Amino acid sequence: MPHDPSLAQPVRPPTPRAGAPAARAALEVHDLTVAYRRTPVLLDVDLEIPCGSMTAIVGPNGAGKSTLLKAALGLVPAATGAVRLFGKTLRAVRRSVAYVPQRESVDWEFPVSVLEVALMGRYGHLGWLRRPGARDRAIAMEALETMGIADLAGRQIGELSGGQQQRTFLARALAQQAELYLMDEPSAGVDAATERAIVDVLRRLRDQGRTVVAVHHDLSTVMAWFDRVVLLNVRVVAAGPAAATLTAETLAKTYGGRLTLLEEAAAVMRRAGA
Repeated sequence: MPHDPSLAQPVRPPTPRAGAPAARAALEVHDLTVAYRRTPVLLDVDLEIPCGSMTAIVGPNGAGKSTLLKAALGLVPAATGAVRLFGKTLRAVRRSVAYVPQRESVDWEFPVSVLEVALMGRYGHLGWLRRPGARDRAIAMEALETMGIADLAGRQIGELSGGQQQRTFLARALAQQAELYLMDEPSAGVDAATERAIVDVLRRLRDQGRTVVAVHHDLSTVMAWFDRVVLLNVRVVAAGPAAATLTAETLAKTYGGRLTLLEEAAAVMRRAGA
């Protein structure tokens, strides 16, 4: 995909709101346990994500990474524990939290256009029975421009490539003008140009003081892309600044000593100069 100059444009900062969330931590998780059919998927998770950071959640398949995001959003019930967003309940700050699910979980045959998907990010700002207005459409179009897909605004989402679909869902999140972005593998299965565009946008969100928490699958890019990392395997194995937390020892504990993953961990350490 050719370079789109719109990718160099700044993301519109959020409109200041009375009572906007202000807290040291954007996401706090205390003693969280989530179980499916009595089998724990998350167990006694304690976690704190500071505001204005960009954090990767890393771990093997079945580690509970996606479940952690869904539990924070109330999409799956917790057996025990509590989650606070900016020190408050989700209900109190719902408009300030945006969620990008895994692309595989979306029904791409649903008859909706790219612009209509981006406009969904504005719904939280509208009252009952209110339709999006000119300002909402302008914000949605600006989000599409930021993601380099404004020319696709009238296309049906089912007609798009995987990378274009992912850009569309990122645009929806940008249109929400949130303070906290929870993303489930936003760069998985996309082309290199889309991957670069996604990382660029997430960094600019972080630089504007927003908080980004993303489930991430590629160990080799964690330290290059993220400030912080959470190593998760049902329990939190380690969490903190990426360079200090992502070590061969913590990776071995997280992935259970699997040879191929440890080889990848060694490659990460070499890149970091360890």
